[in-house]
Amino acid sequence: MDRKLMWRIALIVVVVGVAAWSLYPPAEAINYGLDLSGGIHLVLQVQTDDAIKAELDDAALRLSSQAADKGITLGASTVDVEGLRFRVEVPGELDRDALRDVASSYLPEYDLSVGASEWTFNFQANVER
Repeated sequence: MDRKLMWRIALIVVVVGVAAWSLYPPAEAINYGLDLSGGIHLVLQVQTDDAIKAELDDAALRLSSQAADKGITLGASTVDVEGLRFRVEVPGELDRDALRDVASSYLPEYDLSVGASEWTFNFQANVER
C-alpha cells in the first residue's frame, strides 16, 4: 500500500479511538441536563371556589355597570358560590323591561329568576354555544 494511505488510515483509527475513550464510561462523561436528570415536578391547581366567586362578582359588576349606562340604578348584590348564583336588589320603581333587556344582552349565560325586590341570576353550567 501507499505510504500516504497508511498514514491516513492510522490517523482515522487514532481519532476514532480518542473519541471512544472520551465517552467511556458514559454515566460520568455525559452531563445530563435538569430535564434528563430528574427535572422538577410542578403541579398547578385552581382554587375553584375563588374562581367561581370572581366570575359571579364580575357578572354582577357587569350588570350594574351596563344598567347604570342605561340610567338604571341597582341595589347591592350578593354572591352564592355553592348555588352558582348571585342576587341583585331591584328597587320597585325601576323600569323592569329595560333591566331585563340589559340582563339578556350582557349576561346570556345566566338564567334569570325575577322576584319582587331582588332578581336572581343562576349560572348555566356546561352550556354549548
